[in-house]
Amino acid sequence: MVEAKRRTVFELQNAILKTVAELVECRDDVTGGHIERTQNYLDLFMNILLKHNVYIEDISSWDISLFVMSSQLHDVGKISIKDSILLKPGKLTPEEFEEMKRHTILGADIIKNIEKSTKENTFLRHAKILAGSHHEKWDGSGYPYGLKGVDIPLQGRLMAIVDVYDALTNSRSYKKAFTHEDSVEIIKNGLGQHFDPVLGGLFIKYEKEFQNKSPVKRYFDFGYVNPAEADNSFRATVLKTVTNIVDRRSGMEDGHAERIKRYLEIFIDDLKNYERYRDEVTSWDVDVFFLAAQLYDVGKIAVNDHILDKAAKLTAPEYEKVKTHAGFGASVVNRIGEDVNEGSLLDHAKALVGSHHEKWDGTGYPSGLKGEDIPLEGRIMAIIDMYDALRHDRPHRGAMSHAEALEIIEGYSGSYFDPDLVDVFIEHEQELLKRGGSARDYSGKADDSLDSA
Repeated sequence: MVEAKRRTVFELQNAILKTVAELVECRDDVTGGHIERTQNYLDLFMNILLKHNVYIEDISSWDISLFVMSSQLHDVGKISIKDSILLKPGKLTPEEFEEMKRHTILGADIIKNIEKSTKENTFLRHAKILAGSHHEKWDGSGYPYGLKGVDIPLQGRLMAIVDVYDALTNSRSYKKAFTHEDSVEIIKNGLGQHFDPVLGGLFIKYEKEFQNKSPVKRYFDFGYVNPAEADNSFRATVLKTVTNIVDRRSGMEDGHAERIKRYLEIFIDDLKNYERYRDEVTSWDVDVFFLAAQLYDVGKIAVNDHILDKAAKLTAPEYEKVKTHAGFGASVVNRIGEDVNEGSLLDHAKALVGSHHEKWDGTGYPSGLKGEDIPLEGRIMAIIDMYDALRHDRPHRGAMSHAEALEIIEGYSGSYFDPDLVDVFIEHEQELLKRGGSARDYSGKADDSLDSA
């Protein structure tokens, strides 16, 4: 039973990671598929290398399953590229292209920051190399560092081929899809210039297998490791990676999601002592609930930069646009549901995504739910999210003290918040203050948590 539980959690984390990575790659299209396809191509490529003992000195030391999974983060730096550039339908100007090229350095930096707070580095080491080197070219004309030949890490040389092949064979905002034959010819012409000639030669030799490589939903069948044996440090790494991506796009500095998780752990543990809430919260699989909680604001990935980056108070139309993140977040949860069959995760995630901005008096969004019609998960998250927002800087105000934040939350008891939950929160506020973590600044982006605060 323990092994089955670990396997389920591992599968859920990877489904979440893949979906969030796809959102980074193509923020206006949840079903882009680029991440999944390139993973499958890399999986095939690794089997070819093993079959022919090519670069065996390098790959024999790799945990290949972790390498393939880490490829999901090769374009994570795009989370910091403006929509006007990332989604431009025409050709980029030289200035815009220079900005686009920064996604490699930004991606590596994002992963470096995650490395600082985790013990498991194998997955992240591969991801950092992939993010920083998959646009280098064999002849030294690539970016960001102009590396040449075998000075380019093998991970980046592999990713360069599958990334270009997938880009060529699928439509982009600036071009139509090329045929498989034309794409192969382009790669063939780039051998020794853009691509490692040895790797490129193997790609050409097995090009039909790449053409016929069906997208397979896979998390455990790489054939190299049993995920049930994955330790807690790796699972923590996946969780940390996802929360950092969502935090960054949502305008939060690193650590927001971790604080939210700590607050939830304390609050839910306290609720078990109250008869009114005991039966429901003790029925939750808390590991799955905390996985779901990392997605509560994932819909903000789809909100436009000019709104997320706005330093002043949002206009009414802009605020309406921000409110759409709840519905978009629900579509993300549904996308994850296509990869895994875990009902409790989907139930918790839908409740959290769709109801943490509902208000006890019915004036919230997106559905205007009222009182106990609002799921318990959403009523809990509304208070926790508000407390963390009040305790940190916003463009129009500084961080409030613990006492000031409590006063505001208590003042909205019975209007914004479930009054009984507020009473529990206030009763245990010292525990939340001590164990929840100290206040740290936000990045200064637009806040929709409480317009009047």
